[in-house]
Amino acid sequence: MSGGKIASARVVSQVDYDQHSQEDDHSVYREETETRVVAIVVGVVSGVIFLIAVVLIVVTMSFTPHIDEILRKENEDIFRFMTSTISPYGDADNQTSNVTGQPG
Repeated sequence: MSGGKIASARVVSQVDYDQHSQEDDHSVYREETETRVVAIVVGVVSGVIFLIAVVLIVVTMSFTPHIDEILRKENEDIFRFMTSTISPYGDADNQTSNVTGQPG
């Protein structure tokens, strides 16, 4: 009878070992799955950010000629205003100042 108890103890310990081994396998599999999911999410998010950056660059480059034209016109208007209102002598209004004539 004592031999039967030893044999059953071995069987129980083998079953316990198998259950622990299966639990370890499931936890390792679960960790690997979680790691894969995290890697996929990080890859997708970084890919989306990269695509947004490329789209912003393309949009900016396509608007560049239009923006340059607007700025050129604005600068011409400012330059034209500045040259028509200031004389080389520092007067505020070139059209009304008379530096060579007699007053009155």
